[in-house]
Amino acid sequence: MSKASRQSLVLLAIVNGVFLTAAECEEAAACMATIEYGKDISTRLIHAYPETGDAGKNMRWMTERLHQADYCLNRRVPYTLVQLVSIGQMIMADLSGMIRDRRKLDMLEPVIEALDGLSDQLDPEGSRFADYKAADLTLRELYGILEM
Repeated sequence: MSKASRQSLVLLAIVNGVFLTAAECEEAAACMATIEYGKDISTRLIHAYPETGDAGKNMRWMTERLHQADYCLNRRVPYTLVQLVSIGQMIMADLSGMIRDRRKLDMLEPVIEALDGLSDQLDPEGSRFADYKAADLTLRELYGILEM
């Protein structure tokens, strides 16, 4: 598996973590249907994502990066659900721009729709600028971890 594919899977796992975290957040109680849908499709996407090469080596590389990403995100606690969803949206936008395989792009679409729906429910006016700025800074840090 190429480094780009491993990076993509780590990013998808982070997006899945957004949905898992949202499911435990009181702020999102009114959005549970969207969250459960997003959690389900993002989990299925990770399992269906094409994988090649040495599975053990790939898993070790990805697990190490996920631990570092988890540390990065937990260091910023408390973070808002709007920040997490924004991170997920930016990741999916970046992945959509990098991936050329039509089948993979089609697999991303339902996750993007779930994140967009959740964002619309949490911040319908799009006015939480401080949250979006914090999400952007966190995402830059996450991308730095993935380049290691």
